[in-house]
Formats: sequence, structure tokens, C-alpha cells
Amino acid sequence: MLASPGLIIPLFYEMEPTHVRYPQGSSSPYEKSFEKYYSQLDRYSREEIDGWKHALEQICCRSGWSLDMTGSFEAQLVKKVVNDIIKTLDRVPLQVAKYPVGLETVKKDLIQKLHLGSAQTAVRFGIWGIGGIGKTTVAKAAYNEACNDFDAASFVFNVRSTSLTKLQGQILKDLVNYEEELQSVEKGKYLLADRLRGIRALVILDDVDDRVQLDALAGHWLSPGSCLIITSRDRHILNTAHISSVCIHQMSGLEESEGLQLLSWHAFLRPSPIPGYEVLSKRIVQACKGHPLSLEIIGAFLYDKQNDTDIDSWNEILDNFTVNKDIFKTLKISFKGLSAEEREIFLDIACLFIGERTTNPILFWKSMYKNVRIAITNLSMKLLIRIDEKDVFDMHDLVQDMGQMVAEEEQTRQWQAAQSSSSSKNVSNISGLRLYKGDLRSLKMLGTPSLHYLHLEQVHIEDSIDNLPPSLRWLKVDSCSFPKTMHSSILFEEVILAMKNKFTSVVDSLPQLRIMDLTGCRSLQNLPDSIGHLSHLQSLNLSECQKLDCLPNTISNLSQLLYLNLSYCENLLYLPDSIGNLSQLQYLNLTCCRILIELPDSIGKLSQLKELSLSWSEKLESLPKSISNLSKLEMLDMLRCHTAWKSIPYSILILPELCLLGLPTRVMEWRWCKPSLTENQDQTEEWTTPKFREPMTEFRATLAPECRK
Repeated sequence: MLASPGLIIPLFYEMEPTHVRYPQGSSSPYEKSFEKYYSQLDRYSREEIDGWKHALEQICCRSGWSLDMTGSFEAQLVKKVVNDIIKTLDRVPLQVAKYPVGLETVKKDLIQKLHLGSAQTAVRFGIWGIGGIGKTTVAKAAYNEACNDFDAASFVFNVRSTSLTKLQGQILKDLVNYEEELQSVEKGKYLLADRLRGIRALVILDDVDDRVQLDALAGHWLSPGSCLIITSRDRHILNTAHISSVCIHQMSGLEESEGLQLLSWHAFLRPSPIPGYEVLSKRIVQACKGHPLSLEIIGAFLYDKQNDTDIDSWNEILDNFTVNKDIFKTLKISFKGLSAEEREIFLDIACLFIGERTTNPILFWKSMYKNVRIAITNLSMKLLIRIDEKDVFDMHDLVQDMGQMVAEEEQTRQWQAAQSSSSSKNVSNISGLRLYKGDLRSLKMLGTPSLHYLHLEQVHIEDSIDNLPPSLRWLKVDSCSFPKTMHSSILFEEVILAMKNKFTSVVDSLPQLRIMDLTGCRSLQNLPDSIGHLSHLQSLNLSECQKLDCLPNTISNLSQLLYLNLSYCENLLYLPDSIGNLSQLQYLNLTCCRILIELPDSIGKLSQLKELSLSWSEKLESLPKSISNLSKLEMLDMLRCHTAWKSIPYSILILPELCLLGLPTRVMEWRWCKPSLTENQDQTEEWTTPKFREPMTEFRATLAPECRK
């Protein structure tokens, strides 16, 4: 059984794991059985019996369940086992490539070398090559092929640009569903070694560029039968990981026929060039030297340039190749073909918004440009950006490097440590600025008239701010400290109590501000009335402002506000009645407002509200009946609201747009068929168990997260 590739989940029923691990122990129920077998050596060989003992010992090293872990409730044990199995069977395959040209041969070669399913040793394998050559694509294909042959699997993307504790946490979550936040790398290394003992795991570390990453993520915790795959641009990194040369696959460019096919799919949406473009296509493939990313981006750029008048575009590209064959110059060809708006949006994403959800950047750009959605679509079609399944901006790291190189040349955006920013020569053209970790002496660049985006993260400000530029549209501050003697400031940390009387003048100097993000300002106790002067504000994020206890009545003046995030404001006592005047508000997040007792009746006036999250606001006693007036409401999340959910007006179930209702013990989702009221059911009657005239179609119930533990 141990030699099989299938999933093994040990169940210890009315016995302890130690009884199985030490089958000849005095308390083990197996003791007499093994004594009997050893007394029948004419029937069983000693090697065979020892093999059984070894198998039992190995089984105990697997992650499993004991009846004692569920309080001796068999039903709970069954639930946990079923959830484990569903989680394993429900692994979603990674998206590999739209046109997987030349992939199958490399993947088969990799799978053969991995010796997948071996129960005796852990295998380490490396994929080496220049950026954009296809390392990640091959690794994803191998993951999809092999992940179900292991007890658990984890694909860790972008190792070089992500914090080590976050990466360790992802591996632990993927493999053993460990969800606690890690405070240190050393703690993560200990847990990897402790929790993953005996688990046959497939782990892929993508884009490793430092041996420190190997020490934190690829230690000696791999159990027999496990497999570790590392992709890197640096061969020395793979040698440092103790990967033998026979287990290192060097990626090379595509053959000419494969390169021509890949270019054709992107340029012509067919596997070969259209008549008249055969020679030009071959010349571009030769110039790209089979580099897949270059072929994809150039092909996407040449798409729809197939008329007689577009031949010049093809020849111009070939001329660029002739002058300089550098990969960045090749990718820059596609950048030069963008419109002015598309260039600015692309550079913003490359320098400032990788890993950011699309919502706020789109609001930000709409305040300056006309065709934002079209520009994003064009950038995506040209393969310069990606938007993942979580609606987050991403792009290939080589394309990001190209974009950042352009921004550095133009000196339009900066993203660097605070100390190095003060030495910048030209700040007059800066439109986007992100400073992090350090002391900032000079704030001259903050007054540049072209500044639209400002993000300060863990920065200590030593100078005063006389004015922030009126052009500023997005202000984001994470864990910063300001001097108490400054003339004016925004509401940051301890400064807020001393600076309330100065806030009005600063707000008045920011007439174009669209987005304010004060996430994690844990000393912020309240907002001044002058917040209402930000008449163009569309997004206000006060998440994790743990001392914030109320909002001013002037919040109602934010007539364009679409998003209000108050999640994890654990000291928030109430919402003002004036909140009902936010006529454009679409998303209100009150998750984990732990002492919030009630909502104002005026909340029923939020005619545009689409999503209302109240989950884990456990002291919320009731909901106002006016909530049934929210005709645009699509989602109401009340997980862990054990009291308030009982006061939901029954009529809320017939709101025309409602498609997701989260309750303390289950999530209900329906489409097409809506529940209807029974004849004797009053629309304002409180209810605990909905009664429907007819059974709902497309009904789904799933356990809430806290019920799975």
C-alpha cells in the first residue's frame, strides 16, 4: 500500500498512534499478533514480518485523524475525513499556456527524470534558463501532471519577489492546511520540518535567485517519496540546492518550426502564417532565436496588422532586431506601439500595482483618462499584463523589468527605500512614488505638481509637509511616523490626536483625491469633520484601524464614495445615521467589527449597495427591517453573526439581485429560481428557518470556515 501512488489517510479508531508506531509495545493491540507471527516462521519469513512492522511505523508518520481528536464523536471524524478527501480531489489545475507549443516533449522528459511515485527517496529537480524561456510554463505542466500522485502539493510562484514568511506560510497551508501567520523565518523552518514529516509532497519553487530562499524553503524536511522542483535563472543556485547535474534541465529556445507556429497563433490565430507573410514570419522567428516570450508579445503586437499597408510595421520590427538583439529592446517594440494612455497605465502597473486588485487602480485612472477599460483590455491582449483569477494585476517578470527600465529612463515613477529617494536629481516629472522602510529627511519631491500617487510604507518622516500637491489622487500610508511639530499632515498613527486642528487645511489642498488608504493606522481614534471636504473621494479604506470608534456625520458629504472598508475596526461602536446619504456606495465591509451592536435604520437608503459584509461581528444584535429596501444587494455575509441573523426580515429573500447569503452555519447560493413567500408569511416577520413554497433550484449549502475546524 505504501508503494502505491494513491492518497493514504490513516484513521486511528479506539487506539493511539503510538500503538501502531510501536506494534510490539506492551500497550499495543498488535503485540500478541506479532508474537504469533514470529512463532510461525515456517509460514512467514522474518523479513516479511519486519516489513509489516516498518509499514505500520511509516503509516504513523502520515497526517491523519484519531477519534480522540473529535471528542469521540464518530460523525465529526467522518466529516473531517471527507473534507480532507474533497480538498485533495478538488485541486484545480494551473493554467499552463494558451498555445502550448513545444511543451509536451519537455514535460515528458521532466516527468521521466523525476521518478515520481518513488517511496524510498526524495527527488530534487532543477529547471534552468534565461527569463521568458518557459521555465514556469514547464513547471506548471509538470505540476498538473503529477500533483495527484502525492499526498499534497504546493506551487510557490515568484519566490524572488515575495517575503519568506509568506512563502513558508503558503507551503504549510497548501500541504497541511496550517493557516496561522508566521512571525519569523526560523519559526517557519521549524514548522516545515515538524508538520510535514511523513507527507509525500510535491513542492515547486518558482524563480529562486538567492541561497537564503533555499535555506528557508528547501531545507531537509522532504520526506521519502516527495519531490522538489526549483526554477532559476542562475545555475549556481541549483548547484547550491544539492541538485545533481543529471537532474537539471536547461531550457533552450524553440526550434524554428515551433517558433513559427507560436508566432502564428498569436499573430494570425492559426498554426501557420497567412499567405504573403511566410518569409517575414520566419525572419522574426530567427531574430527572436526561439525565445517564447518575445515571440508571444511580438505576435500579439502584430495581430490585426495584416493588410498591405501594415507590411511596413513588420519591416520596422525586423530593422529593430537588426540594430539590437537585446531582449528588452525586443519587448520595448510592443511598448512603443501603445497609445499614450496605455503606456501610462502599463508603467503604473509595472512600477506600482503588481499584486494590487484592479478596483482601486481603475478608479485612480478614470480620474485622468477616458478609455481605461479599453486600455486594460488592449494591454492584456498584447500579453503585457495579466489579471489572475483573484482580479489582481500581474505580468511576466521580464516584462516588468522592461517597464521599470523605461520608468527609470523617463524618471516618472520611483519605488525605493526612503533614504535613496532624497538623492534623486529630477523630481519634477514624478507621477507615482512609493517609499518604504527608513528615515526620510527631505520631502521636496512630495510637492511636485505632477504627483498623482503616493505610497509611504514604514517610513519615519523627519521634515514637515507644508502642502501636498493638489494633483494627488491616491494616498496610501502603512505604519508611518511623523514629527509632532509639523505644520500639517494627514491622519497617521500617533500624530492624529495632535494634528486634528490642522487636518482641514490639508484636506482643502487635495481637491482631486479619489482614494485614501489608511490601512493599519492602529492609533487612529476618529476622523475629523473635515473629511467631508473630500468631495471626489471614491474609496476610503480604514481597515485595521483598531482604535477607531466612530465616523463623523460629515461622512455623508462624500457623495461619490463607492467603497467603504471598516473591516477589523475592533473598537467601532456605531455608524452615524448620516451614512444613509451615501447614495453611490456599492460596497460596505464591516467584517470583524467585534463590538458593533446595531446598524442605523438609514442603511436601507443605500440604494446602490451591492455587497454588505458583517461576518465575525459577533455582538451585532439585530438588523434593521429597512435592510429589505436594498434592491441592488447581491451579497450579504453574516457568518458568525449568531444573534443578528435571526432578525433578518423574511422579505430579504426576494430581493431581485440577491445571489449569496452567508449565515452562521452555511452559505446559501441560488440562481434563476428565487424563493417565494408562503401565503401566510408576513414580509416583516422574523424567521429562523426559511420556508419555501417550492424547492429552490441551483441550491448549494457548504460549511462555513469555522465549522470545518
